[in-house]
Amino acid sequence: MQVVIIKGFGVGIGSYLIALGVKETPVKSVLTIVYCLILGFFAFGLSILLYIMAQRYLGVAKTSAYYALSPFIAVILLLLILGESLSLQFIIALILMIAGIFIVVNDVPVREKRPTQKYS
Repeated sequence: MQVVIIKGFGVGIGSYLIALGVKETPVKSVLTIVYCLILGFFAFGLSILLYIMAQRYLGVAKTSAYYALSPFIAVILLLLILGESLSLQFIIALILMIAGIFIVVNDVPVREKRPTQKYS
């Protein structure tokens, strides 16, 4: 948990430095900082918590497969909310990712018995 907190502070400070570097207007209100902290808690902190819980209950491979879908979900939301246009590359990539996730999620481990070795 401590690593996540330190990482969160690092991401926040890094984002602020990038904003200053591209000459964004610095935050002028304490209330804006509070809102950003609340947003960061839910966006970063809660997502890390849910990711760790998913790894615990689903396993690393299945969690990673589902987690890999997040860029595609973001693009779908952009299509719906902002009315962005859909490209052929996106459709092909989405189909391949869904197929890969289907394979990983439905994979059942098969344990083969190894033949016993006889030493002479």
